Amino acid sequence: MSRAVPLIDEIRMHLLMWVSDPDFKRVSPALNQALTTLLNEVKLQNALKEMGEELSGAGSANDEKKKFIAIFKGKFLEYTDFEYTEDITSVTSCLVVKLNERLIREGTNSQEYLNWFFDDWAREERNKKYMPPNISFVCTSWIVDKYIFVHKDSLRIRQKDLVMTQAKNKILEISVRYLEKKPNKDMGLKMLAFSRGRESMKKFVDAIKKYAQANGDNDVLKEFEDINI
Repeated sequence: MSRAVPLIDEIRMHLLMWVSDPDFKRVSPALNQALTTLLNEVKLQNALKEMGEELSGAGSANDEKKKFIAIFKGKFLEYTDFEYTEDITSVTSCLVVKLNERLIREGTNSQEYLNWFFDDWAREERNKKYMPPNISFVCTSWIVDKYIFVHKDSLRIRQKDLVMTQAKNKILEISVRYLEKKPNKDMGLKMLAFSRGRESMKKFVDAIKKYAQANGDNDVLKEFEDINI
């Protein structure tokens, strides 16, 4: 199949369109960082190609609320064998929104929480007295606290990974912009190795800072100093 536009350019076009959308900041942090990583990779490959180096290959709060309710109803039907028919009031909606906000802050989401609630917590003998639950009950703080406590170690690791990913993306964002301004094939290949996990963050940052110092680019050095590495 012939293409009017190369695939890499088409991917870049879509990514740029997505990240410039006002709703992009509302997607989940993990998806935000994954797309940002992908965009940096595409920009880097384009920059290296221009230097002659060929390379091989949360929605809005309302959307999150709708997703939570849909997942809840599905799990409720699976657990009880009948459909959830209770009206979703404004109070219930508010509880769901607040719960989603907390889950995202903790590095998790409604799918993981509701899977745990129905598949683990609700099936414990001592908790069967609360069944079948309504949506407001599922949002009860002491149950959410229990979920966070049980998963605290994995969530802490996930949050740490997210912070590191954010730092990596910021470093790549600055570096790609700098490479486009002052092309250097060797530095571009180092950047590619860092992007693909073959170069440590410290080693790469030291190299790019040394390159910036040699060129007297103090503004770039200042940007790196503002990153919490």
